[in-house]
Amino acid sequence: MNNSCEYQKAYNYVKSYQKNAFIQGCCCQNAQTGPTGPTGPIGETGPTGPTGPTGPTGPTGATPAITATATALPAGEDPNVVVSDINTRQVSGYNLEFQIPQGPTGPANGLNAYGGLYTLTDQPFTNANTNPETITLENTMTTQNITTTTPNTLTIQNDGTYLISYTAIINNTNAEEVTINVSNGASNIAEGQTAITPTANTDTTYQNTFITQLNSGDEITLTATAATNLTTATLRQATLNIIQLN
Repeated sequence: MNNSCEYQKAYNYVKSYQKNAFIQGCCCQNAQTGPTGPTGPIGETGPTGPTGPTGPTGPTGATPAITATATALPAGEDPNVVVSDINTRQVSGYNLEFQIPQGPTGPANGLNAYGGLYTLTDQPFTNANTNPETITLENTMTTQNITTTTPNTLTIQNDGTYLISYTAIINNTNAEEVTINVSNGASNIAEGQTAITPTANTDTTYQNTFITQLNSGDEITLTATAATNLTTATLRQATLNIIQLN
């Protein structure tokens, strides 16, 4: 055996022992590589690399088709939104149908009903007793949903809450109480009453404004009564106005 070859093999054996790996001598003829050792443990993950460049902007999607339909639904119901033809694999072809409750028609010019009557002509009263006498109001103001077909009368067309106001100027030769009433048919409206004991032979102004509930068909008039005798009094002028609030 070649001494130099044996020496080399011994040297290699010592070196491989020190490295915890066995290395066959390579200088001799017919030397063979030993079996591959087991795979070592996986090392720690290295740091994250830098972010790559932003890709190009994709094409603009198709404009969706939107159909809005106003549908008469019960008052106060929340709108229903029905989404149909949804396909997540497509860009176009979406239809949105909105069912929106249709509210009631709003009032004209902000007021549903209004009207008025007035007179500027002196009118001596004729009742020589305590019975009510209807005040003649021959002039008509602009009206909406209140009719004036019956003389001296405002006829209500809509149920609702109304603001009623009036002014009347009366001269009485006696210092006797005179009462102005707003009448609904044959009955007086309590809050519409104004009673004043005037100074004799002096123009006295009667005014009142109040809110009340009225119904379709109600007939509103302005009337006057006296404690004993109304014939001593003369109406100078008067107005009667009604406005629906709701």
